[in-house]
Amino acid sequence: MTILRSQLSLAKNFTRHLTKSKKVPVQLLQDFLPHGVKGQIIDVSPAFMRNVLHVGNKACYITKEHGPRIPVVKGQKIIQQSSSKKEPKIPEKPKDDTPALSLDELSSLFSNMKSSAKSKVQSFKATPDQMEPLVVEIKESVPQALTFSLKSSKAPITKATVADLIYKTSGVEIPKENIMLEDSNGKVVGDVSEVGEYKWIYTSSGGESIRRQITFY
Repeated sequence: MTILRSQLSLAKNFTRHLTKSKKVPVQLLQDFLPHGVKGQIIDVSPAFMRNVLHVGNKACYITKEHGPRIPVVKGQKIIQQSSSKKEPKIPEKPKDDTPALSLDELSSLFSNMKSSAKSKVQSFKATPDQMEPLVVEIKESVPQALTFSLKSSKAPITKATVADLIYKTSGVEIPKENIMLEDSNGKVVGDVSEVGEYKWIYTSSGGESIRRQITFY
């Protein structure tokens, strides 16, 4: 009975872990205790990434198209402890005489848990927004229209310049390679050297396009 309860507990924890959602992988570009250290890849909520880690360029997104920006560091979460506080003594638990499961038994247990979890989420279809965290960030944080002075930036305005202006305005970092510029006639242009209304377009890996207006005066 003790072994069965232990197996059921493992199964619940594993299923609960599989059904967690709304977290995105990011790589820390700076030490950010207690969550991790520079180079470490962690899972955080989009809001935490947007409001905390994006500020000061503390982290970057990890997507299918854009992997880690710096060498990956593997490490456990570091917990800061105050030297002035003494941790309470935790009473020792009685030793558990339950025999450990063999490798074959563990393999069989996790195979059954994976099959059970897969059947529960089989009918769920991920939307492009859930597959591409950057799409969510653009829709939530980047304004529909941006206006900049052409004189305040070095002409011509390139896609790299547009990406930098978007980042400074909204805190959303878009790779310049994923930005396309169009003039008012819908013609694709490589850069901007004259005042006027333009559009910048981002196309996700799922094929969804986001169009925003940008005006230079």
